[in-house]
This record gives sequence, structure tokens and C-alpha cells, in this order.
Amino acid sequence: MYRLPTNISKNRGRIFEVEIDTTKVVSVKLNISTIKMIDDLAKKHGFSSRSDFIRAAIDYFITHLRNRDLKHK
Repeated sequence: MYRLPTNISKNRGRIFEVEIDTTKVVSVKLNISTIKMIDDLAKKHGFSSRSDFIRAAIDYFITHLRNRDLKHK
């Protein structure tokens, strides 16, 4: 699925720069208590949705693991 971002910029007359973001749905099963915690934290920290919070958490964890791997090389 291709989704146009909200930040389309105009550059040099009629040329537009557009980033194409590709995503795929991934289903996971979580405990109800974990979902409640995600919802509470997402609301507290201004995320617009549970999905946005989960994406940010995954990105954060991936960055953390990559940085840890770099330190141990």
C-alpha cells in the first residue's frame, strides 16, 4: 500500500518532492493489561493512536539494540 505523507513540498516551480511510505499490517496478540498500559502511555505522551505509539516503541527498541551492537563490536 502506498500512502502520501502530509508533508509534500514544492520545489522549483512545478516540481514536487514526495516521499512514498510503504507499510504492512502486522498482527500481534497482547495481554489486556499491556494494551491498557499502551493506551494510557500513548494518551499521556500525546500519541494520536495506539499504532503510532507501538511504531515509536519498536523504532526506539531497534535503535537501542543497534547502538548496543555497535558498542560491542
